[in-house]
Formats: sequence, C-alpha cells, structure tokens
Amino acid sequence: MLNLVDVVVVAFSVRVSNELRSAHPRAAKYSVVITVIQSLVIGILSALLNWATRNKFAVIFTENIDMQKGVARLAYLLCITMVLNSVQQVISGVAVGGGWQALGIWTGMICGTLLQTIILLYIIYKTNWNTEVEQASERIQQWGAEMHSPAHPPNFSD
Repeated sequence: MLNLVDVVVVAFSVRVSNELRSAHPRAAKYSVVITVIQSLVIGILSALLNWATRNKFAVIFTENIDMQKGVARLAYLLCITMVLNSVQQVISGVAVGGGWQALGIWTGMICGTLLQTIILLYIIYKTNWNTEVEQASERIQQWGAEMHSPAHPPNFSD
C-alpha cells in the first residue's frame, strides 16, 4: 500500500528526471531546492506540533501515567526523526530522478543496515537478561496478571 511519502518521492523523481531529459538543469535544480525547503518546513512544523503536545500525545494510546511520561521523555527523538525523514525522502527522490540510485541509495541502505545491526548486536551482547526477566515480571505484576512458572502451571479449573 502506498503512503503519501511514497507518492511524493515518485512524483518528485519523475519531475527531476523529466527536467533533466528536457535539458533544463536550472529547472531541475530549482525544483530540488523548493521541494527540499517545503519538505523541511513541513517536517519542522510537524516536529513542533509533536513537541508541543508531547505531554498529552500518549493519552491516545494508553491511560498509564508512567507510560505517558515515558513517551513525553522520548518525544525529542520522534521530533528529530520527523525532520530528518522529511528531507531524506525528497533527496531520495532526487537520487532516483537523477539516476544516482545505484550508488547512493543502495550504499546508504547497506551502511545504515550494517550500523544498525552492529549497534543492536552490541546492545544484545551487553544486556543483563536476569535484569530483563525481573523488569518483565514487575511489569506483569503491575498490570495485574499472575506470573506462572513451569513449576507452577496456571490453574484453569476456575
């Protein structure tokens, strides 16, 4: 299913490629500049809206006050991501429209995936799994569920 970002990227890549094929380099450059600026403004406005509502945003998804506070503490990461993604999608469209996708997009995707994999492997390696079990048990007890270990199976006769 296509989302709005995909449609914009496709439309923009077609625009750039059409301008380049028509031998209009200034029009292609102008299109890039205007679209990047527009997208950046939309990304900044979206991030500002998110930041302004960070203390109420999670209410839509949970009634848990601690969870709402946690979401509010992490809102800055969402704001940064919104701004970066707003520009990244446009420059990806430029790369496709300019025929640079073979080098730029694939190299970026591979480097990004490699970096993410290394970071996640490090996090998993450093994780104290006993602490994770304790934290999961505390969350389950907090939510009102009972813990059942293999030595104490649940009683379904009720």
